[in-house]
Amino acid sequence: MKFLNFFLKKGIKMNDIKSIIERMKQAYNVKTNKELAEKLGTSLSNIDNWKKRNNIPDKYLLLTSQMNGVEYNWLLTGEGEMYKQTENRVQKARELLNNIENNHKTDVINVPFYEDIYASAGAGAYNEELTPTQKLTFSENFLRNMLNIIDFAGLHIITAVGDSMQPTIFDGDKLFVLPLKDHNINDGGVYVISTPFGVLVKRVYIYPVEQKIILHSDNPDIKDEVLEGEIMEKVKFIGRVVGILRNRI
Repeated sequence: MKFLNFFLKKGIKMNDIKSIIERMKQAYNVKTNKELAEKLGTSLSNIDNWKKRNNIPDKYLLLTSQMNGVEYNWLLTGEGEMYKQTENRVQKARELLNNIENNHKTDVINVPFYEDIYASAGAGAYNEELTPTQKLTFSENFLRNMLNIIDFAGLHIITAVGDSMQPTIFDGDKLFVLPLKDHNINDGGVYVISTPFGVLVKRVYIYPVEQKIILHSDNPDIKDEVLEGEIMEKVKFIGRVVGILRNRI
């Protein structure tokens, strides 16, 4: 926000966000917010959020200024000359945007993918590899709006095998797993659990009075598993399944 802070310190009064968006559309010679979103490489809902939050990220203002040769001060205030004299403005805009993206990667989330780790929705599968094979890049908006994931700390992806959790989870589904915080377990939530039988993905019900855990399979043909007694000490909750990607129709 250093550019906005600069103008605020100078005492320049900014018009409201809607007016700034209108000037951005004028700079790109478009009429609708949808067209503006396409020019900026963002979503229409993102622009709507600018108006709700009364804030436009610097990178979009800078990109608009550099790509169209318009004065930054004019974008913010509507005052002064609209256009400025620039050379190679497209190249400069690309360099500027790259610098911003390198320093502020708030719109992109890199999620570790453990390709060789499997959570069984069946008989149990043991982990073989503890190092992420690769990091998969997702739009933060996609994770929030499509998968309802709002916490990214420790988020990682593993693969489900087996059919005991169908129709919720199918064999081969990619599971977004979020590590537990403060050992909070939601009764009826779907969790990845390390047991003496392997790493499982099951719906969990806890009975503290009876000192037992029920591992429920969503597949009606599969019986529930009961963990109790000494085996309880060997059970570890790895994390909660907060999202699923499926490569099938």
